Amino acid sequence: MPYWFTSRSMQAFGYQSPNERPVLGCIGTGSRWGAVGPQAMRFSDCVAVCDADAEHAGRAQERVQKIQGKKGPSQDIAVYEDYRKLLNRYAVEVARAGLRGSHERR
Repeated sequence: MPYWFTSRSMQAFGYQSPNERPVLGCIGTGSRWGAVGPQAMRFSDCVAVCDADAEHAGRAQERVQKIQGKKGPSQDIAVYEDYRKLLNRYAVEVARAGLRGSHERR
């Protein structure tokens, strides 16, 4: 698993306003995403989730809306089954991918 952050403070990243936060797209929202995805949202704003399993993607969408709703007005989180559509649709600056097995070959 990659190492993401060295500090708990967002000041270490130089963010001055919410408009400067990176745009996040979460690809692969199964069991491993449950710990890493929400942590990434501490430093970015998620606009879409993607998973080949529609049930995983739906649960992730609900969780993202709940987490980001605490920061302010909730926005619609797009759901995709094909990661290429997510990457083509949004100006995603950070992609959190947690893929394994047959889903990687899509």
